[in-house]
This record gives sequence, C-alpha cells and structure tokens, in this order.
Amino acid sequence: MKSFSDQEEQTWSDVLFAEGPDADFTSQVMQKLENVEMVRGTDEAQIFDHITAARSKRRTRGWIAGTTAAVIILAGVSAIWQTQFQDQAMSVFQPKPKTAEEKNPPGMEDWVWYNDYNISKPLGLIDTPGIKVEDKGYTFQIENVLFDRSRIVISTRQTAPDGSRLQSPLREGDDFHITDFQGNEVARRVNALGNSYPGIQEYTYLFTGPVPDTIVVRSDIDQIEIFTEKNPTREPMKVNWHFQFDLDMREAKKWSVEKNVNQQYTSPDGLSITAKNVIRTPNGIRLDYAASMDDKLSKLAADPSGKQIGIFYHLETMNAQGEKEEFDFGKTGAIEPLIKAAAMNEGTKGKNFTDLIQPLVMSPESKAIRFVLDGYSLPINKKDSVVIKPSQLITEPAVFIGEGDKVIFSGYELKASNFPGTKELTLKSDGIYANQVENETWVAVDEKGQEYPVSIQSMSYNPASAGNMTIIHDSEFYIRGMDHVPSKLTLTRTVVNKVFKDVDWSFELWGDTKLPWEARD
Repeated sequence: MKSFSDQEEQTWSDVLFAEGPDADFTSQVMQKLENVEMVRGTDEAQIFDHITAARSKRRTRGWIAGTTAAVIILAGVSAIWQTQFQDQAMSVFQPKPKTAEEKNPPGMEDWVWYNDYNISKPLGLIDTPGIKVEDKGYTFQIENVLFDRSRIVISTRQTAPDGSRLQSPLREGDDFHITDFQGNEVARRVNALGNSYPGIQEYTYLFTGPVPDTIVVRSDIDQIEIFTEKNPTREPMKVNWHFQFDLDMREAKKWSVEKNVNQQYTSPDGLSITAKNVIRTPNGIRLDYAASMDDKLSKLAADPSGKQIGIFYHLETMNAQGEKEEFDFGKTGAIEPLIKAAAMNEGTKGKNFTDLIQPLVMSPESKAIRFVLDGYSLPINKKDSVVIKPSQLITEPAVFIGEGDKVIFSGYELKASNFPGTKELTLKSDGIYANQVENETWVAVDEKGQEYPVSIQSMSYNPASAGNMTIIHDSEFYIRGMDHVPSKLTLTRTVVNKVFKDVDWSFELWGDTKLPWEARD
C-alpha cells in the first residue's frame, strides 16, 4: 500500500485548521435563502419550510457545533487534557520525570499521537527497536512504535542522501508486514486523522483479529519513489530497506479488554447493521461494525456495491458529575474518529467499519455507554434540475430544490481553467442541505444541448440551527469545458448523497465494568 502523500496530509490540515466563517455567517446565509421568492406547493419547499420553522428545536450536542467549532473545541479539550486529565493520568501511572537527555523533539507536543505517547510510556506500550537501514544514502529509521490491542503506530524518519525528507517513498502496493511467527498477517494498514511532528511519517495498522503474544514486523522493501522538496519527480530507486523485529504484545493485551457486542438491526429502507466488537484500551475506544444493503436498496444506489455507505451515530455516557454527554460520529461537522477505516465486506453489498475514537474527545475511561443510530447516507440516482440565466443572477437568483436541499445561485464568473489559455464558467452559490454534501454528481447543459461535467469546490459549511441541516457557504460550481457565458443553462443533480433518518435502534455498548488500567497499583 502506498504511503499517504504530503498533499493528502496538507488537505487534512486545511480542513482541520482553516479559518472558519465569522460568527454571523450562518444567519447571513439563512437570510439570503429565506428572502428568495419560491414556488409553493412542492414537497421540497414544504420540507424546507418545516425545517426552518423548527430551527429553535434542534437537539444540541454538548461537545460540538460544527466544523469551525470543532477546531475550537478540540483546542479547548487539548488544553483541558494538558492541565487536568493528563496530570491525573500521569499521577496514576507515576512516570519518571524527563531528564535533559529525554526532552521531546521540537514540535512533538503538537503531534496527534502525543497524548497516546504519554499514556503509553508508563504502561510499557512504546518500543524503540533501534531499526535504521541505509542504501545508496537513502535512510529509513524507526523513531518509536506505539502499540496496544487495537492498533500499531510506527513513527519513522525517511531521508535522501542530502538529508532532506523523503515524502511518501513507498510505492503503491508496498507495505510493511505485521504477522505472527507462522507468517500470517494479523494487521492491515489504515489512514489516521491528524498531523505528524517535523520530519516524521507514521505508518498505522489495525489488528484484524486475535493478537498473538508476539508479533513480527517485517520489511521487504526493495524499491522506493524519490520525492523531496528539491526533487519532486517520484523517480524510482532500487534500495535494500529490509528489516525485521519482534514486538511483545503481552502487556498490550493485559491493559485491554474486548467485548463481543453481536447486535443487529435492519432499517425500513433495507440497510442491515451489525455491531461486532468493542475494544477498550488506555488510548481509546474502538468499535467494529458492518453495514450492507438488501436488493431493493441496492437498486436505488448509484454504486450497488455499497462502497459509499456512511453511518451516523452518537454515543451516550455519563461524566464524572453524573451528567449525560453525547458524542456525534459520521455527521458533517462532527470530529472524526482518530482512525476511521472501512473495507469492502466480501459476499455482501456493504462494508466493514472500524472507528477508533479520539481520547481527547471521549475519555477512554467512559462507562455506561449507549450506542444510538441516527441514520445513514447513500448516494442514490435521483434527478432534480434548475434553469439558470447567468446574466440575470445578480438581480434574479436561481434556486435549486431537491430532496430537502436548497441551493441559491447568485453570481457567475469566467475563470481560468486547469488548461493554459482556456476558461470555464463558475457559478457562485450558498445553500442549506438535508443530505450529505459529498459524493454528489451534477451535469450542465447549455442552450445548444451540449452537456458538461460539473465539480464543486471552495465550500465552507457548518451545521445549521435547523434540525440536522448543513449550511453551505461560498460554493463554486465549476462547469468543465464551458468557455463562454450561455444565455441559459440547465443544471441537473443526477446523484444525491441521500440521508436516511427512518431508523430506531440503540443498545448498551458498555456497562460499568472496571477497566484493567484503572486497577493498576
């Protein structure tokens, strides 16, 4: 499997740390939408009116308000961790104070795995295997390995002969192997949300079943791709980056507990969900579950394999003060789990999911946890259109309505395209969505019947004050290949990422059982 690129890492950084809209933007967009004259009597208009009237009745989640708020909340929670929870954990685990030689590398305190590192160290869940291989001046070095019953995080330095950082040097399909002594793979590579510290790249793996007392980490890498700041060519280079080391997992298994949940549910629309396992470790809560479609639902889907199924749920628990807390997952604006992995479930029209929840979001010591299903999303084939006269948009905005979504187009611009010397029409919009923003498909047809593909970019969004709606602000619809301003065009959404809310399922995920590390002397 190919290592994740710096461009992908930057994309995550842009999403997580981009400056959000000002405090008034939601109300401004709502005002724009509500001032637009609409034809009454359509189901979509009635849905929107109902939702707008219900804005003040929105169920509030205690920990998150939206994408912008998520960044603020996460920063605040980080501060709380640093001043309260981390101190408490450290007093229980009784770590040795750092000596001058043990000072952290620059930027490590901002590392997404830093809190896991601090928790893991006194429990013996960090290994420094001393691996450093070099060939032709290209060096691979393991800084440390974080491990528990759920996952392994291998932090590495990869450098070129001039000392510059190699960015994502592994080829597509290449990977390290995590096996038992018989050579059977026991973990698979996954992506993780968050940032490294300077010069470091992580390789993260999830255990896929029972964990042996000892695992083997092996590399057979014999070719890499050269990509540095000075040489961004991905030029292939043969190297000998072979190594192997063993990892004793007995302590990791000692400080964890696993529960076979085995709860099942089928929605009225035909989606079946199975909650499989929950794994508790000092570094977080891991939930394994699966979802699949029946034949009727798969016929509606734009992709009948079930590859694009999304699950929305929240976890309910009680805090130390006996107050109820709720934590949202899967919805637009919610903080994603630290690891959110999915793989196709062979033999079904669906996927297997694993969520590893951020310890900074939900305490690993949480008790009396209840799982509540809120809904799911699935891209389906459904056509809705709007006729747009670009030259009149400033004075007469065009309004798209479909499946509970409402988008107002209020301007246009001919912008330079990705091809030198050419332009393409861009439509500017705001909106409010009842469905998911991602994984839609749009097409445009001009007055001559010519069809053009459409892509949507430059969106900022946050949950609206009405129900589970999402405000879309400053969207740009790029009409690829349209290098002129037509007198009229028809914009059609052919695939909508439909949110299904007709669900009714909850169960106790975890009771009051004491956790192994809480009983530590």
